[in-house]
Amino acid sequence: MTVTNDFGESFIAEGGDSKYQYTANQLSDIVILDNHHKEENSKFPDRVISSRMIVEDFKGIPALARALNTDLKTGIEGTAMDRVER
Repeated sequence: MTVTNDFGESFIAEGGDSKYQYTANQLSDIVILDNHHKEENSKFPDRVISSRMIVEDFKGIPALARALNTDLKTGIEGTAMDRVER
């Protein structure tokens, strides 16, 4: 299964046939409400689980962006015209 944006453009595949490092399910765990509470029984009891996931599981925001083949300044890959319009 391929996940698409509102324009029908593919950006994350569910299987191993993707050029992306993570599946949609793995990425969706960041925003699941169950992961938006604090890690009470951990080394950092004030840290939110989703924050830990971004830092530890996905190796930080820059690494996550690279894994998604995107640039933090220009966004996702696109045509030359897409980049000009941004």
